[in-house]
Amino acid sequence: MGVVSDSPPDWTTADAIEGTSDPVTLMDSTLNAANHLHGLSLTEGFKLLVLNDPEVVALSKPVVAADNWHTAVFRDGQAPGPFVDFHWPLDSTASAIAFRFVASPLIIVGDPIATPSSAIFAVSEVLADRIARLRDLLANGQISAFGTFVQSGVEVPIGRLQWTRSGISIDVSNGDLCEGQDHRAVPKWTGLSLRLPDAPLPSNQPQNGTASKVADVPRKANAQIQTKEKCRLQCLAWLEDIMRASPNIRKFSRDELLAQAQEKWPKKLSERKFDEARIEAIKNTGASAWSEPGRPRRKSPHS
Repeated sequence: MGVVSDSPPDWTTADAIEGTSDPVTLMDSTLNAANHLHGLSLTEGFKLLVLNDPEVVALSKPVVAADNWHTAVFRDGQAPGPFVDFHWPLDSTASAIAFRFVASPLIIVGDPIATPSSAIFAVSEVLADRIARLRDLLANGQISAFGTFVQSGVEVPIGRLQWTRSGISIDVSNGDLCEGQDHRAVPKWTGLSLRLPDAPLPSNQPQNGTASKVADVPRKANAQIQTKEKCRLQCLAWLEDIMRASPNIRKFSRDELLAQAQEKWPKKLSERKFDEARIEAIKNTGASAWSEPGRPRRKSPHS
């Protein structure tokens, strides 16, 4: 195991990192990356792995020199764009990042669309790659994330498959994992910290006796929480597919959907969790017809 630094990443050391002559840098090694992420907050880990990457640092200089507004992107973790926003979508492409750099707060019909410079395209390509690398470390279980689940208020390990979901983003300002985009991202887990799998509790937390609520939660309880949340998320995706297929015509009543869901996830999906998923699915798809009470209207075969 590599040496784990107790200090958060320091932007002032970026030039020193960039100047290394060793082609196999810290971030080129998956094992080293995981070791150095251990013990950091998600915000610190994002800055270390993405923004303080030597290639990002080098390629950011001409971008910042051309427009000082972009300084906040590479120094503070502000997402590229005309507004102050710290949400970085984890499925962003290099092209999407590049065009966010030149996005205008006002769109005037007839005006030409701004085109990113070659310098912006270059740094955006590396940013997209480093973000994908961080996501892969989390999705593959090489580094684990712990956070407070918003709906329960309990700090739990975040299942690695959560990092494979589409439409998720990192709030670099607060260290949260969010869902939803277009300035409507809402936190699902807050205050994330990163830890190597099966790593012992930090020395400042009790190893025996009375510990914090998080340390006292049995592994089986954690597994049950994750299983129930996984079922709820699967139910949410299932409901969204049904609603998107028929957004304006409700084909099933709430009770009919509940019965189908409990057949698909027997003894794992409560009625309350189903209702939460149903409300969220209606909101995510904009299929307001599915919020109407009662049985759906059935078309007469002769109509």
